[in-house]
Amino acid sequence: MPAELEQLSYVDRFGLGALDAPAGKLRRMIMAENVTKAYWAREASEDWVAWAKDNPEANSLLNQAMKAASNE
Repeated sequence: MPAELEQLSYVDRFGLGALDAPAGKLRRMIMAENVTKAYWAREASEDWVAWAKDNPEANSLLNQAMKAASNE
């Protein structure tokens, strides 16, 4: 995605303040939101194994985040 379109998507999502924020910071905020959503979706599931099979991308993201957090 061209940088201008990416910045525009951030403005749509975060408002005009997104123009002053570095794109990397906004990407990290979105990534943190995605990790949080994956965590709570898995927590809400009665079967984590089935959830992982049904949500491979979210499961991978969550596993990467948990691994990164455990290495701190």
